[in-house]
Amino acid sequence: MYSATRTHFRWLMVMLVVAIAGWSATSLWGQAIYGSIYGQVTDSSGAAIANATVTVKDVAKGTSVQTTTNSIGE
Repeated sequence: MYSATRTHFRWLMVMLVVAIAGWSATSLWGQAIYGSIYGQVTDSSGAAIANATVTVKDVAKGTSVQTTTNSIGE
């Protein structure tokens, strides 16, 4: 009886490790290296600011991207 219980425990542990490894591998594919930021640049009265320079910085990587808003502040 002890041998059967131990065999079942080992089988359960193997299946658990396989399930965790499979889940971890699929979650890694969900990571993206690009993203999007949407918004509108406005002044204190809520009016859109056209031709505003917007800079987005990634402090961890030490990179930045700069763009200019359009006529409606986007």
